Amino acid sequence: MGERQRHRYWLWLGLTSFGGPGAQIAALQAEVVERRGWLTSEQFGRALGLCFFLPGPEAQQMVTWVAWKLDGWRAAWLASLSFILPGLIGCGLFGWAYVSYGMLPAVEGALAGVRAVVAGIIFISAWRLASSSFKGWGQGVASLVAFLGLSFGVPFGAVAIGSGLVGWWAVKPEENEATAAPVPRLWLRLGLGLLPFLLLGLALCFLPGVEPGYAHLAGVSAFAVLTSFGGAYAALSLWRTQADAAGWLPAERFGDALVVGEATPGPLMLAGSFIGFVAGYQGHLGGGAGWLPAMVGLLIPAVFTFGISTAMILATAPLGEIGVASPRFRGAMSFVTATAAGALAWMGGMLVLGLGGRPVLILLAIGAALVTQRRWLGVLPLLAIGAAAGWLMG
Repeated sequence: MGERQRHRYWLWLGLTSFGGPGAQIAALQAEVVERRGWLTSEQFGRALGLCFFLPGPEAQQMVTWVAWKLDGWRAAWLASLSFILPGLIGCGLFGWAYVSYGMLPAVEGALAGVRAVVAGIIFISAWRLASSSFKGWGQGVASLVAFLGLSFGVPFGAVAIGSGLVGWWAVKPEENEATAAPVPRLWLRLGLGLLPFLLLGLALCFLPGVEPGYAHLAGVSAFAVLTSFGGAYAALSLWRTQADAAGWLPAERFGDALVVGEATPGPLMLAGSFIGFVAGYQGHLGGGAGWLPAMVGLLIPAVFTFGISTAMILATAPLGEIGVASPRFRGAMSFVTATAAGALAWMGGMLVLGLGGRPVLILLAIGAALVTQRRWLGVLPLLAIGAAAGWLMG
């Protein structure tokens, strides 16, 4: 199979990749390892370890790494774009429907039901993340500190950095035995990869006529992806607090962004583009309201989130062939991932509080959690059930 045919596959994957990173990575492995034989299972496993090690959406980074391995860095950028473009278009369409019809009573009822389902899904995601990251009581404490810190307004980034430092120093020096060869000019490659986004961010800050809201949106997008150890939900907990503080999307309606992220194909972090679209349309980014600010608000989070993520995975791509060997780095990441689990539990709790104590919605959240844990249904059927139940409730 040639490069052009592989590109068509990346686009097809972007169109059909519902269900979150776990389902997307499983589908990717079945295709590139088992069906097509492009990679061995060992190669795929080492690359996946690198993607879990880095911040950013793991499935998008895996697509980028596989395309880099097979066809080079230009194909990798094209594969990354192909993977996120269908979901980005979907976010724009959902954003249009949301600003046009989202306040209608019947639509609001359906959204309430879907928020309840998402709350249940998030709690199970938090449980699974905690189960994979907890190696001892230290990670449990880190998770609890994250939950309590967010409850009292402590920024997630501060908690994550502190937790990572604790994890780094928790590893004894004699255990820090790297077995992999160093990657030449790794930091230079990383710096050059991120430089365009730094320059673009500075341009948004200082170019005359650019409203400060756009620079703020770019800054939140960049910081969210750079601190998203543990998956997209960790980044979205930061999005929730920042979107509420900036007036882009109230905290009580943040579940709507999660709904859009779950209902569109591709990475869940596309929910940030939905937030940008709504904020731009309503004039919260500055410079007026309407469709043009909405489209700019849609694109800025996508460029900074997935551009930075792609640059990081391409700069560190050789590590995917030799493996990430430093025990101290792994220790730091286990603590940061545990922190993300706590943040995820907090976000689920906020969604439950936003249900207003309505018994039917709470039961719907519990049922969604049970169904997700048992893997009886996929995400899209669950969302449809939630929407139907909420609509019937009025």
